[in-house]
Amino acid sequence: MRYEHKQAVIWSEKLDEQPFKGPVILRVTDQAGNITEWKGTL
Repeated sequence: MRYEHKQAVIWSEKLDEQPFKGPVILRVTDQAGNITEWKGTL
């Protein structure tokens, strides 16, 4: 995963040509140990 702090954008670079499809869980942990989770479907 990549993160751009100025615009608060997270993205992933694909290794193949297949599109993302299915359930997604994004879990982010900050330096203080706080965890935020986002669940969705692509």
